[in-house]
Amino acid sequence: MERKKSYCLICGMEKAGIPIKEDRIVHAMRWLNKNLRRVDNSMNTIVICEACYPKYSKYHKKFKSRQAAYVGIGIVFLLLGIVEMIFTKNIGAVVMGLVFIAILYAFSLLSYVPDLDIRGRMKEKIEKWKENKIKKKA
Repeated sequence: MERKKSYCLICGMEKAGIPIKEDRIVHAMRWLNKNLRRVDNSMNTIVICEACYPKYSKYHKKFKSRQAAYVGIGIVFLLLGIVEMIFTKNIGAVVMGLVFIAILYAFSLLSYVPDLDIRGRMKEKIEKWKENKIKKKA
């Protein structure tokens, strides 16, 4: 049996680090790789290494803000659809608002960066990485 390898999400190198959360989107990506590309990477663990942690946190923060902005814009269009529905008695405007929210949410997934799977001692490890980052700047 082959040992489980861990690859950094940012640099792609085989390194030790903090694993990412295996959520629905990561499972979907693994499923697509397995079924479309015929690559079984289910034995590999995706991690964030210490050297890439600052870059990861920047990318993750950017993803979260984009996701919130896209959903916010979609909600504005939904509210406009509701107002239009009130005046014109046309439910199609609300449906289009919901479709628009779904499309914008899908656009936010183009820059998807998963959360870290932080448990127990992993919190201490991240704090140590942040301290090292601050010491390097000083």
